[in-house]
This record gives sequence, C-alpha cells and structure tokens, in this order.
Amino acid sequence: MLLHTIPTPSQPLEKPLLKGLTILLVNIGSAKKAFIPRIMKELGLRVVVLHTEVADWARPYVDEWIIVPEKAPQDFIIEALRESFARMKNPPNGAITFWEEEIPLHARICKEFGFVGNSIETGFLTRSKYAMHETFRKKGCNGVRQKLIRSNEDLHEAMRTVGFPAIMKPLYGSDSLYVVYVPNALKAIEQYDYISKSYKEHPYEGMQTVECGTFVYQEYVDGTEFSVECVIQNSVPNVICIHEKTKMQLPFFVETGDITPPRVPLEVRTAIEEETKSALIALGVRDSLAHVEIKMSSRGPQVIEIASRMGGDDIFSSVLASTGFNMVKAGCEVALGKPFSERLAEKPLAAFAKYFIPQISGTITAMEGFEELRAQPDVFDMFVGSKVGDSIAVPPDGYEVAGWVLVTGETPTAVVRRMEELFKTLVLDVCPLGEEFQTANTPAFTASRLALV
Repeated sequence: MLLHTIPTPSQPLEKPLLKGLTILLVNIGSAKKAFIPRIMKELGLRVVVLHTEVADWARPYVDEWIIVPEKAPQDFIIEALRESFARMKNPPNGAITFWEEEIPLHARICKEFGFVGNSIETGFLTRSKYAMHETFRKKGCNGVRQKLIRSNEDLHEAMRTVGFPAIMKPLYGSDSLYVVYVPNALKAIEQYDYISKSYKEHPYEGMQTVECGTFVYQEYVDGTEFSVECVIQNSVPNVICIHEKTKMQLPFFVETGDITPPRVPLEVRTAIEEETKSALIALGVRDSLAHVEIKMSSRGPQVIEIASRMGGDDIFSSVLASTGFNMVKAGCEVALGKPFSERLAEKPLAAFAKYFIPQISGTITAMEGFEELRAQPDVFDMFVGSKVGDSIAVPPDGYEVAGWVLVTGETPTAVVRRMEELFKTLVLDVCPLGEEFQTANTPAFTASRLALV
C-alpha cells in the first residue's frame, strides 16, 4: 500500500519569476519526495538532478541526470559537475538539496560554481551535532554541556563531567536514529553498548559517506519540544511556521506527531522565534531553508539541532495546509537568487500530523481503514508506505513508521479531537518475528495494534 497525494497549493504557482531557469537538485531522495521535483517542474524550472542512479519514479520531472558513484569523493563530484555543465546549453543557475546528508556537499557545490547558498563552514556546522553547540556558546546563544565519545573511557568521562539525565546521539545522525535517553550510569553503559554496536552504517548515505563511530553525550533538556520552519535569505532569518511535537516514548526519540499552531502563549512563541533566529545567525546560515528543533525548558528556550534544509515527512504539507506557504517554491527562489515571493495566509488553519507506529517490531498482518482516510474532507494529506506482509521495526530493533496522516481544522483542540476519532477507525496488526528481530530489549509480545501515542 502506497498512498501519498500532495494537494494543489492554495496559492497559484506563478511561473514568470523562475520560468526558464535551471536548478540543480542534489540527491533526488526517495519516491515519497516526488512532490519536490513535481513542484519544481510546475514552477517552470528546468531540473537537473545529481544522484547515484536514475530513479524511474522521477523521470517525468527531471530534464537531465548527472550520475556519480555512491560515496564518491567531493573532488570527483565537483569535476563531474564541471564537465556536465560545460556540455549543457543551459547549465544550472543555482542548486538546492532537501537531503540532510548532502548539506556539506551542497555547500561545496555552491562555493565552486558561485551559486547562492551557505558557506562550507555553515554546511558543516548544521550537520555536526557537537560543533553547532560549541558555536552557540561562542556566539552568545544557549548551548548544552556535552562531550564527544568514541570509547568506554570517553563515556565514563562524559558521565563525570556532563552528568545525568543525558542523551546520546550519533555525531552526524538524522531522523532520530539511535538517539537515546540515559537517566543514570547503568543505563548509559547499556545504551552506549546498544548504539555503538547497532549504528555501523548510516541508512541514508547517498553520495557522501557518513562517519558512524563517534557519538555526542549531551545534557538532557527538559520541556516541550517544537520545530521551527524557516526561510533565510541574505542572512535574514524568517520564521514561517512553528510545530509543537507530540510526546515521544523514551528512551528513544522517534517522532510521533506535529501540531501547528503550537498550544502555547504568545510570549512563548516569541521567545522560540527569537532564539531560533539568534541560533541561525550564530551558525552563519545565509541563504537556505532551515528546520530547527528547540525546547522551551525550565531555563528558557534551548535549540537542540538545526538542519539547513526543509523539514521532512509531513512538514511540507503541514506548513502548506496551515499557512498556505509553499516551502519548496520559496527554497528554489532563494537558491536562484530571487526574493522569495510566498506569503503567509491571513488566517492560518490548525493542522495535526500523526504517525502510524505499532508498539512492537514484526510482520504486518492486517491494515484496515487507511484507504478510507483519503475520503475524509479534513484529511489534507497522508502517506502510507507499508502493506500487509511487510516487516516493520520499531526501537530498539529499527526506526520505521508505517506512515502518517494530516488533518486540518479551526483550532488545535479541534484537530487533536478529530485525530483521536480517526485513529479509532484504523487497524494495524503486527505479530512479532522470530530471532531476526529479537533483542535483549524486545518485550515478549504476541501481537500489537496501532495506538495513538
């Protein structure tokens, strides 16, 4: 079962500003990101894709492919681009990526070819979970206590100097993979053993190799977590939308859902916006989209991570549904040196995206009610990437979800209530697999149904 239909944007995609220009898309991504090149073509752009292979699903949207080997050195990729551009009648006028692992490569491309974009240093700072917080502190923003760990000796030093509670995460991780909460020394030792043995290869590697042997031990930040979607142009940050994240199931940090507007007072939203802008400026984010994760803690707002690209999964649709703002269009305008023309709706809607996450790893034995969701008038978008017979792995075995659904309404309270009603109509049965998925941390369940966590 594969369901994903991005509705037509509420604002027309005006073509004159970008029509006839060529853009380089660095990494096409997976089929669930098909809406990105589709929108590019609707904008009148000529789309050139840099990737490791031709993706059949993307053929209708791509004018030309530049194919390079997996994990190729950056110098090799730059020369391949130089040779390809020299043969083109209309070479790219700019470049953009929506794939976090390619952010440093994108920055290098922008420098080599004089494209609008972030510096190589900023590309690095918005990928390294350690370097960004060191920079926050140096530039006067809030930063967390932290230490790099590559060994058990490093771990014991981190426990002594940073303390508890804490989190551990891969230095160059993404998508909440192998991010764990540790309340005490015993759990820290157990979880470090788990992540160091499990995280041997980054699953989203494309053209760039992701180093997997180093982790960051950071003090845990309390409070509600939010994500902030931004457009930065000429070093000026613009906050477009704030999402309140729904509760995650510790000790892991798998995303469960996003609500916008956040259910907080105006002064809290203002504090979140101001700290977000300060952090983006501190990292030198100059011309790109940005996805910022931030908590409102007992000591004030604390940025957790910044990625200089658009938020993934439901974020594009949620921003579009709530505010009418097309992040892909704005990102292309920025990348091509044009003032971004998207504007926020005068009266935004509330939007709530919720993920389909079973309680255990195993084989999907039943899925009911998902097809019917598409007919609901308040379902703005949905993605279902699993079907009966597929295996699905949730922590600690894996970090998969079956999909998500996005509903809209007048208020956050209304969309939360509506989501509860919809989830009662869904069935997602999972029976555990045998030894393949069993770990020391896996409970002995016999079956699991979808739950609104």
